[in-house]
Amino acid sequence: MQRYRQHQYRAGFTIVELLIVIVVIGVLAAIIIVAYSGVQERAYVTRINTAGRQYAKAISLYAAGQGAYPAYGNRCLGSVSDYPTENGFDSGECVRSLSNPGGPPPYRSDGIASVSLDDALKQYMPSLSAKNIKTVQFDDDDSVYRGYLYSTASDGQGGSIARVLWFLNGTKDCGSGIYTEEIDNYQETMCTLTLPSIK
Repeated sequence: MQRYRQHQYRAGFTIVELLIVIVVIGVLAAIIIVAYSGVQERAYVTRINTAGRQYAKAISLYAAGQGAYPAYGNRCLGSVSDYPTENGFDSGECVRSLSNPGGPPPYRSDGIASVSLDDALKQYMPSLSAKNIKTVQFDDDDSVYRGYLYSTASDGQGGSIARVLWFLNGTKDCGSGIYTEEIDNYQETMCTLTLPSIK
């Protein structure tokens, strides 16, 4: 009598099926990581642009109450603590430029935070902050920027205008109503919000 061997099949997955599942999970994880990274960057840009608008609004409210823009020249917006000593910056600095462009350091400071300007603006908007803004390096003019820069200038007709500037790495959108300029071969974006002339 011939005995037939019975083959017993066990329930389970083959190696090929397991490899396919692992590859699919890896591809999905890569897609999610890339999408998450993009969402974080867009959220950062939105937060920075919104804070720039808030500073412009505070300056407008100050001008409405005082009849003139704050007379502080080129100043960093925010408190001195918003600009810690790091990445070659001294405490309170938001702009550093080479004293000898194209040559070696030393750097000169072109923008420093002002406690009195910060206090004056916080009377109108107490929650203003320039914290956690990434540093942007411009290769063409040997300048380094961080935070928000406030400047005033003559409008050429007896009045003055005020500007709030901030800088973003890469080509970004500053938002509607804000002048956007890609500079340094589109490696950085300068956002400029110009406030109306006051006489």
